[in-house]
Amino acid sequence: MVSRSGVRNGYQAAKIASWKGYGVTVLVSTEDAATRDGCVELLKTGNQLGPVESIFNLALILRDAIFENQSVEKFEAVFRPKVHVTKLMDELSRKMCPELRQFVVFSSVACGRGNAGQTNYGMANSIMERICEKRKKEGYPGLAIQWGAVGEVGYVADKNPEIEVRGTLQQRISSCLGVLDNFLTQDEPVVSSIVIAQKNEDGIGSPKIVDTVMNIMGVTDLKLVGIHISFSQMGMDSIMAVEIKQTIERELNINISARDLRQLTFAKLQEMTNEKSSVDEPSSVSASPFEDFYLFTPNEDLDENPPIVRMKSLVCETETAPSVFLLPGINGTSAMLETLAANLSYHVYCLQYDDNTHTIEGLSENMLHVILDFVSHQAPFTVIAHSFGCTVALQMVSLLERKGYKGQLFLIDGSHNTARRVLTGYLPNVDDENLFQSYVLTGLAKASIPFGNLMSVVNNLLQCDDLENRIDLLLKLSSASIDEVSNRRKRLLMNYERIKSGVWYDPKFEKIKSAVTFINPTQSALRETVQGYDLEDLCENPISVQTFQGNHLTILRNIKMAEAINQLITEYSNSAV
Repeated sequence: MVSRSGVRNGYQAAKIASWKGYGVTVLVSTEDAATRDGCVELLKTGNQLGPVESIFNLALILRDAIFENQSVEKFEAVFRPKVHVTKLMDELSRKMCPELRQFVVFSSVACGRGNAGQTNYGMANSIMERICEKRKKEGYPGLAIQWGAVGEVGYVADKNPEIEVRGTLQQRISSCLGVLDNFLTQDEPVVSSIVIAQKNEDGIGSPKIVDTVMNIMGVTDLKLVGIHISFSQMGMDSIMAVEIKQTIERELNINISARDLRQLTFAKLQEMTNEKSSVDEPSSVSASPFEDFYLFTPNEDLDENPPIVRMKSLVCETETAPSVFLLPGINGTSAMLETLAANLSYHVYCLQYDDNTHTIEGLSENMLHVILDFVSHQAPFTVIAHSFGCTVALQMVSLLERKGYKGQLFLIDGSHNTARRVLTGYLPNVDDENLFQSYVLTGLAKASIPFGNLMSVVNNLLQCDDLENRIDLLLKLSSASIDEVSNRRKRLLMNYERIKSGVWYDPKFEKIKSAVTFINPTQSALRETVQGYDLEDLCENPISVQTFQGNHLTILRNIKMAEAINQLITEYSNSAV
């Protein structure tokens, strides 16, 4: 046995004495096996006791830190007992241990599945695994075991008795020894042993996920901060972001992007957990007239966005495949469409809205000029729109058809009258400009105003004379710094004008001839059939209606929906040839 520190406690000494009582010769070496001289001496000592038949490397050193805080020294420290020792043992045992039957290294789930803050540890284990694969390929014994957290003994038991890594629980040492017997008698060079944690099925009825995130963020009472304030505005740092991302992945099996995580709110988190609940059960997140303003999620990113951006999809840039164009909701950027794009089998481009254009007609004209550089009369176009983007898409497709282009249009939970129908459900009179401005502005500003204060904010806004004064009052009540006021004003006005344009939009174009597919989530924005969206009045051909699990936002992550879109695009393209 090799240990840098030798026998450290009475339990270890007692075990060694017990083995000796059974006639076992036990030698504890403190040789530095990470050096060539130390490794040679170790193997010589072993050969003096008898032929070396088995080598096990169980050693580890941890220097955990998020990547930006890592250093060469931390990587080197972690590499020594794993990479350096394994490489030397591999090289020297081939010459010095001709009767070797077992060459085993202990890897980790942190390598197989990844674990935040352990890039150096994961890389060190990965290198050991590659050494074992090379040995196996060249006819030498080699086995790397990716262990999940081990309870009762070892580093995890000493340092973190309640640890849960990437959705896996601790396993008992007796279980480890049992599976080790099986691993030693099979031929794969890299194997794994983990205990999967039970997934949370309680949804919104159980506060586990929300409570966990609150603890990570240091929030004791949501009423004090507001469920619509984004995590980035609450001061989420990189460590918090990693922990929250892991919690969401473990509990909801959702891989959320860094950008979406920054814009996530507790209200949206509750929506995500509620996705598994029955659609017949009333959602506690829709308790006020401002909750459905999540349909008009404003863009908090103050940077200018290019008019078109290529998105990551299932095909690489060099592959030959048709192009698909996405139109986002009211926020006007590609951020919320990343998961959908990632599951499409085509080149995906997202059209992003100009911050200085607010009308449906103006946005559609802008999008038309951009898309004309990518479409062809020889191939059908494909446009996929979500929410507010459906209104823009209908107008833009009519303009494309006027120029002789043909194609298909997918509308995800939206149409030309979605905004008006949603607001009509909450406003006594949508035509009352003072009431309309006050409610819409409050709904858009809910991310920076504590939830409990929203109704009083509406009353205060109703006392203002005009739109400019209402925006001034909102900025005073919000958490915006002096430097942010100008940009916040611009964003509030821009999103307000877009919603207003959507509410008062009156389509004048000829009926659309392109194939139209309406995609309806089980928890729809209007909870009505396609007839409720009045789409049949705008389309010449029958509309295909498909329904998928989710609400207005979570449906964008529904893989089955993306697969259906892929199939429909392929079928339409083949029929158009």
